[in-house]
Amino acid sequence: MTTMEITRKIGAPLSKASAEFVKSHIDEANAEALEGYVLCVANHMEVCDSDMDIVKSTAWDASLQALKAGDAGIAVLYGHDAAGGVVGKVVDGFVLGLEDKTSVLVLELKLNMDKEISRDCFSDVAGGFLRELSVGFNIPHVEGATKRVKVGSDYAQEIFMADLVEVSFVIRGSSPNTRIIETKEARQLSLDEVKGAMPVHETPVSSADLSWSGSELTASLPSDDPDLYRTVYALLKDDAAPDNKTSWRYPHHTYDADDNTAGEAVQKALISSIAILNGAMTSISSLGLSTAEREGIYKHVSAHLRDAGREDIPELKDSPIEEVKQEIGRDRFTTAKEAAQRGEALGCGSTAHEHRDPDTGEVYYMPCSDMAVYRSTDAMRGESPITYSTDTETAKNHTETAAASAIKALAARMLASAMLKRLKNQKNQKENN
Repeated sequence: MTTMEITRKIGAPLSKASAEFVKSHIDEANAEALEGYVLCVANHMEVCDSDMDIVKSTAWDASLQALKAGDAGIAVLYGHDAAGGVVGKVVDGFVLGLEDKTSVLVLELKLNMDKEISRDCFSDVAGGFLRELSVGFNIPHVEGATKRVKVGSDYAQEIFMADLVEVSFVIRGSSPNTRIIETKEARQLSLDEVKGAMPVHETPVSSADLSWSGSELTASLPSDDPDLYRTVYALLKDDAAPDNKTSWRYPHHTYDADDNTAGEAVQKALISSIAILNGAMTSISSLGLSTAEREGIYKHVSAHLRDAGREDIPELKDSPIEEVKQEIGRDRFTTAKEAAQRGEALGCGSTAHEHRDPDTGEVYYMPCSDMAVYRSTDAMRGESPITYSTDTETAKNHTETAAASAIKALAARMLASAMLKRLKNQKNQKENN
């Protein structure tokens, strides 16, 4: 992120000294792209919070000095739930002064992405479901640590010294203006690893009325520039080449040809993408998207809309139950490998695509790259649905049973045809006599 973007995220102008600090420190720190990285405003000082505490700008000095010296461990929790386990740690922190003479505590957090609870927590934070923070601290029993002051008709506690113990992601924090500045889910993927829906990323967002054309955008982009494409589009299909811009889908940014960089995310394009995902142009099952791809695209574009302050973001619809139920009984597999093998037999290649059962929520796989291709095969002309199992022997038995049934059906039709022909001949003989 740039200094300007961080200042905008903090929500108030920085003092000159703080702006210089941000330029020299935060921009470099963000370039490291740590997995599970969160940059946040954890506390707003020199203002009275909802607990009637006024934390002074110097209150965290000792804790931050100990942190930098490696003498202190400050935990990151999920909703102040120590019993649920630590989800990460504070790796750095600093106080930034604002022009209004207040200040903010900015912390760099590293979540332990090896733990499921940490991944769940990060998903909530990166997705914008948890937007505020709260700090847990101890006040030392020394003279001058606190002071009781009158604020209006009430009394508040000024805190001059505090031992920062933990910081938590919460629904609503007691300190005003806490917020997430930036998250980084992982290191930037190499081109060989870039597949599926693109991770959520921070970027400016356009005004709601900015005009935009996806086809014109794609036409204006240079050829063979996958590093640019992944900042402009929301999806690269798994079997597509990243250096071909026609392999990418769901564009939603402007393009700066002078700098050859993606510009701001366009609100009209974001809303249009969600409408397409919800079946505005074709049925949801005809989009050719796996459940993970569809949900990943929605997560990406809706995050941009939340950054724009939109509160009217459409929800992602479930696939229409009846539309799915017409398909799920036939050629249904519990592994992609088996579905791909069936795809070979159907002539659509060794490919498979993912579904989710609308009643049970279970994921299963069907042959071919998508439903449109599957519908074009001979499979849809069969007379009875067949469900396959992950067990190889069971799957083999299903296949053999299906083949035997087909042979019996053919034999029955041949027998019926022969009988009809025989009856017809008998009738003709009687008439001739």
